[in-house]
Parts: sequence; C-alpha cells; structure tokens
Amino acid sequence: MSSFDYLKSAIKQKGCTLQQVAEASGMTKGYLSQLLNAKIKSPSAQKLEALHRFLGLEFPRRQKSVGVVFGKFYPLHTGHIYLIQRACSQVDELHIIMGYDDTRDRELFEESAMSQQPTVPDRLRWLLQTFKYQKNIRIHAFNEEGMEPYPHGWDVWSHGIRAFMSEKGIEPNRIYTSEEADAPQYLEHLGIETVLIDPKRTFMNISGGQIRENPFRYWEYIPTEVKPFFVRTVAILGGESSGKSTLVNKLANIFNTTSAWEYGRDYVFSHLGGDEMALQYSDYDKIALGMRSILILR
Repeated sequence: MSSFDYLKSAIKQKGCTLQQVAEASGMTKGYLSQLLNAKIKSPSAQKLEALHRFLGLEFPRRQKSVGVVFGKFYPLHTGHIYLIQRACSQVDELHIIMGYDDTRDRELFEESAMSQQPTVPDRLRWLLQTFKYQKNIRIHAFNEEGMEPYPHGWDVWSHGIRAFMSEKGIEPNRIYTSEEADAPQYLEHLGIETVLIDPKRTFMNISGGQIRENPFRYWEYIPTEVKPFFVRTVAILGGESSGKSTLVNKLANIFNTTSAWEYGRDYVFSHLGGDEMALQYSDYDKIALGMRSILILR
C-alpha cells in the first residue's frame, strides 16, 4: 500500500481530475502522478504542502529540512544552478555559502583567461539575481582568508564554517555537492549527511575551471545574469552613411551576439523632425544617455 493512498482517496472525494489538482498545487500532472505512486524519492516539501492545502488536509508537520551548498562560484555556471535547483526542491530551506579569499581569488584570476576579475559583490549579485524569486534560498558570503586552498585544510575550514553557521543560525541536516571526493570529508568533519547531485557531470558537464580558462568556448554554460560580465562592448566609428549599421548587424550575426542601433538617428527623427540642422549642444547629452541605455539593455 502506497504511503500516499490517503491523497488518492482525498482527490477522488473532491471529484477533481489529476490535471485540476496539479494546476491548483503548482505542479505538472506527470509530477503529481509519480508522487501519488511513490515514484519520487525526495518530493518537494512546498508542493506537498500546497497539495494538502488544496485538498483540505492537514499537512503532517515534521522537522524542517535545511540544506546547504558550498562553493566559490568563480564564476557561477549552469552546473551550479542545476545543483542548487535540485537541492532547493528537496528541502524547506537552502543556504548557499559562497567562500572567498582575496589572495586565492587573485591567483585564480591571474591563471585564467578572464579579462577582468570578478569581485565578491559581483559573485553575490549573480547568485542573488539568479535565485531572487526562490524564497526558500538564503545566500551568504564566508571569508576563507588564511585557510589552506582546496582540497587541503579541511580541519581549519570545518572549524571556521561551523562557527559561521552557528553565528548565522544555520542548522543544516543535508549538504549538497557535485564533488564526489568532498562527500566523505563533509561527513567526517561536519557530521552532516551529504547528497551527491550529478557527480559524473552527465547532465551538466562543466566546471568553473573550464570557464575561467576559456569563457567563450563554454558560453552556453554561463548564466544570463553572468554573461554581461564577460561581454566586450565594441564601438564602430565612421562617417555618415558609410555602412556602420550594416557592418554592425553582420558582425553580430557572425559572432552570435547582439547589436545596438545608432540612437542619434532615432533621436533626430523623433525630436528634430528628421533633420540634423536643428541640433543644439543641449541635445548631445540626451543622445549620449539614450545610447548608453540601449547598451545597458543589451
């Protein structure tokens, strides 16, 4: 007998179709069907609670499940996002702890092909922007200064991270990672159950090191919020009607990127009746700001 048979009975009594129940509970019909047949190993706590609420059932309260993900996110990539999304669907609360060390981070940058070094606020912004709509995710920055770099220094690091989590009131009962070698270390030094997500990189075959070595080769693995950091803005200068717009469009197509049109031309049409003879000095700051806003949006 399935542990969710009582849910099947409640759905039958309510007289709703699986599709109606799924939509009202914020899940797909396929997910609901697998859930009811106990095919999902770690069902989402949020989805279960929503289902109970819709069916008018009391949600069986249990100890809150708290997960944690550690990482440098240097830079954040789609492999990290996959790990975090999988983790946050299995716990009530997920804490992402981003480690930083000025000396180590500088060395990583100097050994990389990146044109600029991501700052701690850059990395925090990527995480905060990417997960801003997921209310069960909390993001923290942990100073690892003076600790031996990975994969050494587990004793010192674990002592420091214990103190940090205690200070922040974080009491995890699960650690999520994609690094197979880290799982036994977490268990030994922190005594917390560790869950491996995609350790063989079969779903997301990418690492931070690969992106640091060649960001544009692994462009598809760089998230939307991170891409602007790596994008180079190129200005094409030339005389009037010399083919700048055509050249920009062709270059954008060749390099699979975006382009920005000449804002000044639009401004002359919309504000000056289409004739530049009405231009004044006071128009140039508006044209410059308009061009800047287009570049930012791109």
